[in-house]
This record gives sequence, C-alpha cells and structure tokens, in this order.
Amino acid sequence: MKNYFGFPVLVLALGTVFGTANLVLDFPHGWMTEKLVSHRAIAQTFPQTKQLLEVGQRQYQQGQLREALVTYQTAQDQYRQPGGNALEQLQRQDGEAAATQMMGLIYARLGQYQLGLETLQQAAALHQTLIERAGKAEKNDTTLQIFFRNRGRLRSTLSFLGLIHHRLGQYQKALDFNLDALARSGRSPGDYALDGEIFNAIGMVYASQGQSSKALEAYYQAMQMVEAVGYPLGRDMTKGGKPVNFIEANQIIYSPQRLNSKAITDSLEKAIQPNYHAPVRMHPWARYLFVMTLNNIGDTYAQMGRSQAPFFFLKALEASRFTQDQALEATSLNNVGMRFTATGQATQAREYLQKALELSQKLGDRALQAKTLTNLGTAFLQMKNYSQATTNLTAAMEALESLRPGLSDDNLRSLFETQTQTYELLQSALIAQQQIERALETAERGRARAFVELLARRLKPLDSTKTNIQPLNIAQIKQVAKTQNATLIAYSLIGNQTLYIWAVKPTGAIAFQSVDLSSFLPSRRSTLADYIERVRFDSLGVRGRGTPGKRPRKEQRTTSTDLQQLHRLLIEPIAAHLPQEPGSQLIFIPQGALFLVPFAALQNASGKYLIEQYTISIAPSIQVLELTQRQGRKMNQESEIRSQKSGARIGKPDWRASIEATRSSGKMIASPSSPPPSFLTPSLIVGNPTMPAIMLQAGLPPEQLSDLPGAEMEAKAIAALLNVPALTGAQATERTIVQQMPNTRLIHLATHGLLDDLRGLGIPGAIALAPDAPNQETGDGLLTANEILDLKLNADLVVLSACDTGRGRITGDGVVGLSRSLLSAGTSSVIVSLWAVPDGPTATLMVEFYQALLKTPNKAQALRQAMLTMLQQYPAPRDWAAFVLIGDVQ
Repeated sequence: MKNYFGFPVLVLALGTVFGTANLVLDFPHGWMTEKLVSHRAIAQTFPQTKQLLEVGQRQYQQGQLREALVTYQTAQDQYRQPGGNALEQLQRQDGEAAATQMMGLIYARLGQYQLGLETLQQAAALHQTLIERAGKAEKNDTTLQIFFRNRGRLRSTLSFLGLIHHRLGQYQKALDFNLDALARSGRSPGDYALDGEIFNAIGMVYASQGQSSKALEAYYQAMQMVEAVGYPLGRDMTKGGKPVNFIEANQIIYSPQRLNSKAITDSLEKAIQPNYHAPVRMHPWARYLFVMTLNNIGDTYAQMGRSQAPFFFLKALEASRFTQDQALEATSLNNVGMRFTATGQATQAREYLQKALELSQKLGDRALQAKTLTNLGTAFLQMKNYSQATTNLTAAMEALESLRPGLSDDNLRSLFETQTQTYELLQSALIAQQQIERALETAERGRARAFVELLARRLKPLDSTKTNIQPLNIAQIKQVAKTQNATLIAYSLIGNQTLYIWAVKPTGAIAFQSVDLSSFLPSRRSTLADYIERVRFDSLGVRGRGTPGKRPRKEQRTTSTDLQQLHRLLIEPIAAHLPQEPGSQLIFIPQGALFLVPFAALQNASGKYLIEQYTISIAPSIQVLELTQRQGRKMNQESEIRSQKSGARIGKPDWRASIEATRSSGKMIASPSSPPPSFLTPSLIVGNPTMPAIMLQAGLPPEQLSDLPGAEMEAKAIAALLNVPALTGAQATERTIVQQMPNTRLIHLATHGLLDDLRGLGIPGAIALAPDAPNQETGDGLLTANEILDLKLNADLVVLSACDTGRGRITGDGVVGLSRSLLSAGTSSVIVSLWAVPDGPTATLMVEFYQALLKTPNKAQALRQAMLTMLQQYPAPRDWAAFVLIGDVQ
C-alpha cells in the first residue's frame, strides 16, 4: 500500500496532498490565452502585482490548480518587468521567486513531473540568488525579510524536489534533497512546521525502501513538532514548548541507535489514544502535519503487519475533517478503505473508497483518482465482482498512461516501476472472466513502456510514427508473430504467487496457461528470483557478481533436475501449442527474474535441451520486438539507396582465394565461397584491448583488468573470416571504437564486461577498451551504458562477447543495462551474455556463430547452430548457453 504525503505549508500557508502519478494539463484550445488576458487585466487594477499571489493562493486552496497556475504565470511575467531602483528590483525578484516556486508545486500536483523539476530548480536558483543579494544589501526591514523569507523558501523548494523524486521512485535523490533541506533548519520553533513535513518526507523514503524502523523514527520527530508548538495554548492547555532533546534527537537520521525503538513506538501510539490530541485546538498547519503523520505511521505499521495500523488511519480520517483539505481527506479515506480490504471487509471498504473517488474527481486530481480506482478495483476483486473490478482498473490504467508524456527516459522508467500493480490486478480480473486476449494486451501495455517510448523517439527521424506511440492491440500482436514467423511466448508474473503464460502462433492462434508458483518454489518465503539464481549457481556452475563460480565434476553432458524443473514451469504448460518442426522459431518475452533464465539450456524429461528443438531469441516486449524489426528494415532500405547511388554494393570486400585461421585447439576455419551478406559489412571487430585499470574494491588502488588471449584469437579469426582488420591491444582505444561505431553494420567486441554502474549515472554496465593516450582528454577505457545511449548507431548486429553483458538492473521496464542502451541507440539486435563466460569456449562459440551466419540471414538460427556444434565439444551448458539474441532475428 502506498501513501500520500503533503508539501510544506509555510511559504503561503498552503496544505496539499501529493499524488502518485503524472497528470497532463488538458486545457481546451485558447483557454490559457484567455485566462492570461483576464488576469493581466486584474493585475492592472491592483495597486501591486503581489496581490496576484493572493489570488493564486485562494485558487490553490480551493483546488483550482489550473486557474492558480495561470495566475502565478501572470504574476511571474509581471515581476520580470524591468525598471525601478535596486531595492525595487530585489522585491520584484522576490515576487518572481514566490510565483516560480508555486508554479513548480502545481506542475508536480498536476503530474507534470518534468516541468515541476525544472521549474523548482529555477526557483531554488532564484532563492539562492536572493539570499546572497539581500545578505550584501544595505540592512533594513525589507532586505532582512527577503533574506529570511528566501532561506525558508529554499528549504521548502528542496523538499518539493525531494518529494517529486520520491514519486518517481528515485529514493536516494529524494533522501538527499530532504536531508539538505533539514540541514538548513535553524532548529527553532519557527522552523518546526517545515521540519515536521520534511521528517515525513524522509520517513516516506525509508518506508519505500523497507526500512520501517527508520521511518518510524522520522515520524516520531514530526509528531514531536505537533506536541511542542502545534497548540496555541499547549496540548495540556498551558503553553507550548520545545521538543525534548530536539537537536540531539534530530540526528537520528544519521545515528538511529540514539533513540530507543520501544520508546518511539510508545510515544507514537499515544496519538491514537482517546482525547490525547484535539485537532480542533491545533494551529491549522499542525492539523495538517498531524493528519499527514498519522497516515504515514499507519502505512508503516501496515507494512510491518502491526494490528494498530487501522487505528492510525481512522484517527487520521477523523482529524482530516478539521483541515479543510479535501485531498488529504481523500487520502485518509483511501487508507481506511484499503485496511478494510486487507482484512477481508471489501463491502465496507467500497463505501470509503467511493467517497474518496468523489473527492478526487471533484478536485480534478488524476493521480489521486488513479490510486483510488486501483483500490476500488482491488476491493471488487475480493468481492469476485470481476466486471466492476475491470471497469475500475481499466480507468486507473488509462489515467496512469495519460500522465507520462514529457518525462525523460530515466524519470519515466522509475515512475513506471511504481505503477505496475494496476496492470497485474487488471490481468487477474480479465483472466477470471476468461478474457485471454484482453489480458495479453494488458500484460503488453504493462511492460517496457519507457523502452518503447525511447525507441520510438529514436525512430522518429526515420519514420513518420508519432513519438507518443500507442500500445499494441491484439491484432497487431498477432501480426508481429506472423511477420516474425515465430511463436511468441509471453510471461507475466502476478505477485509472487502466479505466472501467466501466453503462446501466440504465427497463425494468430493464442493459447494461455496459469501456473501456481507455490508448487515449484521450495518454501512460502522463496521467490522465483531466488530460485532462478540458485539454478544458475548450483546447476550451471556460473556466478553472478561477487559470487565465486564452481565447475561440475564431470566434463560431460549431464541432466539437471533444476533445469528440468524450470522446463516444467516455463515450457511444459504450453508445450502442446508449440510447433513440432525442429528448429522452429520461439521468441520469449520474459518478465522480472525470467530475464536471467538461459532458455536454451532448459531440459525436458528425457534430458534434451530446448535449443536442440527450437531456434530461440528474446525481447523485452512484443512492441520492442516490432520496433527493432522496423529499425532493421529502415537500415536495409537506406543501405540499398546508398548502394544504388554509388553504383556498387556498400562495403563489398575484396575476397582472397582462401582465408583461414588457427584456433588454440588446432581447428581450422573453412574459407567462405562468397562475400558475406550486406549486414555484416562494414564490420568492426575488437578483441582483447589493452585493459584499463579500475577500482575493484573501495579504498584499494585501481587494478588493471586481466588479459584475454582467447578474446584476441577470437577477434583475429572472425576478422579473417570477414576479411577485415581486427583491432586488438593498444589499437582498440575507446576513442577509436566510438568514432567507428556509428558507421558500422556489424560490431563485435570481445573483451571484459562490467556489471557495475561505475559512474553512478543510473544505468549499469560497461565494456572494457584500451584507454586513450594520456595526453588526450578522452576515454578512460570504459565505454559505459550511459555513453552508448548517447550514440547514434546504425548497426544491424552488436555482439558483446564478454561477461554479464545481458545483465543489469531488472525493472518493470526490462533489464536496464548495456543491451537496452545499444538497442535504444539504433541497433536492431544484440547478442549478450547472462553470466561470466569462460574465455576459450566463448571464442570457439563466436567463430562457429559467424561461420553459420555466412550461410543464413537468420541470426537466431546461426546462434542455434553454433550452440549445437559446441554441444559436441563442450557439453556443459555454462560453456555455450550464456549468450542470447535480443531484437530482430533477420
């Protein structure tokens, strides 16, 4: 259960509730212009423009967010007018800062997170400038007021920024902004109202990360503000006072052990005792802070499974009616309703949730509507009223989808991660009604949406497709299967209890199965992710990051019970609907931990690997598959056009009579009888570059990565096969490789792959290349996933013959790492690895792959043929099953 929390109220004494999703402003045509004209007329009638701030404040308090936004924009324009002496200019900038801050807050409430972030960053810069200017100006009442006012505004703006990042799921950024805001506190009674709200924001971050004890400590501090100065005459009708040991206790954010957990719990639970608190006697800001804190305590108690959670929600609902804040009341109603649902009382829950929906609709707060509709859908699911559940959950899904345009990729990706529950619930409601195809559409709409939007934006210069691309409908999904001449197998994880599987045949026929995961997992506490990681370690002898690998005792083909178990879970439920012809194409659409499954190595009951039966590839979503195919088709068309203009085939090599290379095993590579296909030329082949030095452990000096002689032989063998030079050693500098990549159709990089987010930029993964010369201010030898994302590639295929290049951070948007960056940068397909691959067998596999690729235009078939050949020499799956093809197979 997710809660809402408010923005600080000090700046203009405004209380509000911040929703969980975006809301796009949908003004009628001409509406904004008309309102701006009318408010400019109002401004001329007021003696001072600052009265527009008062108009905006009233509109904001009444929930008229769009009108308030226009008013503040008008005030901002007025304050930016030049003229006046130095003091008047300072006052104008002060008014501009106030208007800008409120515009950022409103953008955030309306769900326009990107605009909210940008506008609040502008406001923070204005506040800082005013603090500095007022501090240097001649001291008088006006300059002192501006100085102290903007110190407070800067704190609240920092907290606003933290709250937006929290809603985007960027918890560390949220914590950093709020800790910064808290560190600027004067720790005096005048700061306690804002401090209390900042403590709530900090507690929400900890709660979202599962750190319940830290969250409660933060809420305890907030409740101390209410007790100390929240009552004009004191809680005991005498006088206000400072919280006990406030300064020392404030340091719990950095030293949580200073506060006793039982003492905190006892203090918090006093708040729900009858007559202990009387909101009617509180300051207005304290009522708001009190309700906010009660809701958040209740949410954390619910996460911890404590029975007192409903009492906090009920107390919050009772107190919310004294705040005159309808959004806060709707939040409290939501929380009470969801607790009734959690205890099996869905009928009672519906009454509270219907009231919450009415309030959110009255406010026009689409984010709050989406939350409430999801909660209502959950209640109807419990009541087995699947039709009403579908209606509410569909409305919630559509609300969430209308809120995303305008966000950057990283913000959209993290926001989408917070919205997946609605899609899972809707799938459950549809499956309960046997609406298999609609459920598949919903599953597809609920995966890799940020990836789809990113690919669509990259395709826009080549295609007339709109950037705001629509999800695929069932007819389009069937068409993808037909075009690919493949059976699509889509998985959807519903919580940790159920796995849905669809098989979409090239004919358009769709089969479905639901699998109960409890019968496959070792215990109730086990997750599918835990089980898959154990299979990778125990049965394959491979390792993840920081985990020592082990090798099977016998170097021969073995049957693994775990690999057979995964086959029973993932393949057997739909086996009857799979093609019977050997080598037929299967395209898997995994979700979550299933991205780490080596599908090629799954074994049936007789010990036969899946790769022996089928050609295999994967895709993050069916729509990503369709877009990568479109990308490849465009590249081929452009290649043909360039070829016709030049009168020659692009990149046609001058082939010699025979080309051969010697492998360490003594095996000879057969000479090709004809030039390679056009998608293999021009080619960029890299192997065993002079390795960079990296810090392998914090506090230790950097160490140079180990040499890879097998990778060098691999690159030279492939280069000889394609009649192109291989870049090895000091030749393979980062600068050289990056310069050549945009003009290359085939890129093969045989080197070290790194799984870490080495520079803390949000996308893990890097490829090791040779560092540039010391006198050049260029690459450090690590080509990161973030740097790849900024390239404009035209490659038909990129092969990362390195460790862990197919791994990354698993999210609702798929695997965020090297493969995603390469596809987003313009590549139509990539081959990457799922674990730390052995040097020698990998080199052999890659040479076999290119030999097969010269004979077939299907990259997945070539990879299958290479794996089948490897089975004869290297029976253990760890030596051949790590690599997967992602994207367009042709």
